[in-house]
Amino acid sequence: MKNKPELFVYITIFLVLVLIIVFAGSCFVQRINGVSNVLLSVLTAGYVFLTYWILKSTRQSILEQNRPYVIANLPYENQQVWLSVKNIGNRPALDVKVTFTPSLEVLGGKSEMWAPLLTQAFLAPNDEKRNPAGLAYDIIKLDPTNKVFQVEVTYFDSELSSYSTKPYKINLSNYVFNKLVINTETKKG
Repeated sequence: MKNKPELFVYITIFLVLVLIIVFAGSCFVQRINGVSNVLLSVLTAGYVFLTYWILKSTRQSILEQNRPYVIANLPYENQQVWLSVKNIGNRPALDVKVTFTPSLEVLGGKSEMWAPLLTQAFLAPNDEKRNPAGLAYDIIKLDPTNKVFQVEVTYFDSELSSYSTKPYKINLSNYVFNKLVINTETKKG
């Protein structure tokens, strides 16, 4: 046996069909026909708009998945801090510019080694450029305000669409004895 809502729908459809057949030539049916034509036009326009919106969203999603994503980092390995610029996206990045505030010169390393990495004409997908930026010993001696870097990266894709990261921070004061120390606070309840 069918459930009650389904049975109600079938009975309603049957009754509407009977009423249309009985009142076939009446003014009432002609009004319903006119209203249904207008309603069908509105629904079709809504369907066209919705289809356009879905296609636009799909295209935007595909572009986001296939764009370059460039990040700059200062990883710590073998008693050194390295400058790393990497494209983790699926397309090449062009005219990459990385800005550190304060300048990486405060790390004490030779700028000839890391300065060329701050501007890259071409960075292929999954390509990483790395060079030493400073020694751990020099970083320990730094003023705490010089251990926090604000980083911004700007670049273009092959279609010359421009991208830039929101400024993010790298805190070197967390690098202690070859390990990254994560500071957590616990609240007493």
